[in-house]
Amino acid sequence: QLVTFFKIKRCEKLFSNSKHFMQDYCIFNFIILSLIIFNHSVFIIMKDL
Repeated sequence: QLVTFFKIKRCEKLFSNSKHFMQDYCIFNFIILSLIIFNHSVFIIMKDL
């Protein structure tokens, strides 16, 4: 949990520097994470139905 937090913090730091090539990587990770969370939520809702 803490490791993820530090990774996010590091991404935010890179995120503020738009010229940094790691920005795309952070955005990509964020999108993947969002999709995983979204899919998981949908799965739970489907299961309840």
